[in-house]
Amino acid sequence: MHELLSPLLITLALAAQYFLSSRDSKYLGFIVPTLVIGVLTWMLFTNLIGSLLSYTLIVLILFVFLLEQWFNGRRTLHRTTHKELDNFKRTL
Repeated sequence: MHELLSPLLITLALAAQYFLSSRDSKYLGFIVPTLVIGVLTWMLFTNLIGSLLSYTLIVLILFVFLLEQWFNGRRTLHRTTHKELDNFKRTL
């Protein structure tokens, strides 16, 4: 059961990051990385993560993936907004 929980939580975090990043406010994209770093820091202090090196590697790798989802969400919002504006201009 635990083997499936970590990939599922990571997938949910990436999906939430993409969803929040594709909203109008760009600051919503900071919620998931803040929560992830907070949970990982808690795991480090409660000795659920063995060493500082593994903590640093996990944080850096997850941060790269979350940043990628943030850029993808912003790009999707930008494209959608331009499509809507182009359709609106055509109807006028």
